[in-house]
Amino acid sequence: MKKIHILSMLIITMAWLANPAHAAEFKEGLAAYNAGNYEQAYEIFTPLAEAGDAKAQHLLGHMYIEGDSVERDVKQGLLWFRMAAKQGVKIEEDYGKTDN
Repeated sequence: MKKIHILSMLIITMAWLANPAHAAEFKEGLAAYNAGNYEQAYEIFTPLAEAGDAKAQHLLGHMYIEGDSVERDVKQGLLWFRMAAKQGVKIEEDYGKTDN
């Protein structure tokens, strides 16, 4: 039981230490996205989204739906949206209900 507690604390500590780096990367990606540099944004958001970052997943969903620097793929966009939604991101704020 003590080993589990130590392992849990180690994981939490590692996540806490890694978070500022992810936040900085996300901000860099968001700045690129807002500037219309979608290729750079895609390169930054993809590994973050694959690692479970809900905001990056949400923005990749936008990029696929709109065809921003990627081939337009509604199915792929909805997949990213759903992953983000499972973590509490409200997709309907931007695109209405996705089941239409």
